[in-house]
Amino acid sequence: MRLKVSGIFLLISLAAPLATSYTFYYLQKWVIRKEVKTKILAGMPKDSLVCLKLGKVEARLALDWEYDKEFTYQDQKYDVIETIDLGDSIAYWCWWDHKETHLSRRLDKLLELANSSNPYQQKSQKRLVQFFNSLY
Repeated sequence: MRLKVSGIFLLISLAAPLATSYTFYYLQKWVIRKEVKTKILAGMPKDSLVCLKLGKVEARLALDWEYDKEFTYQDQKYDVIETIDLGDSIAYWCWWDHKETHLSRRLDKLLELANSSNPYQQKSQKRLVQFFNSLY
């Protein structure tokens, strides 16, 4: 019984930092989105926006839409303010969201670090799996 309790405690102590980091990431993302939404509703001058003109086929392939009014293009986050259909192409007037881009890059680096091919980390993970297998 004592071994199971310590195994459960170990599992929780390993999962807690990941869950906390992930929750903090989404909280920061939510705050940034609220800030941008407030700016958009207040009205943004055209000189603070970026105009992206793409062919319709290119837009369909190159833009990674997160929401109805938000996409990623060339690893940069944009919030759409206005869309103009130009026949065979489309123009997006966007707010270039530097803060959210930076936040996404930080998350990518964290995930890369967690999944790194460090031999010491792999050895530790192997021992951890063996330990959990020995519990059952």
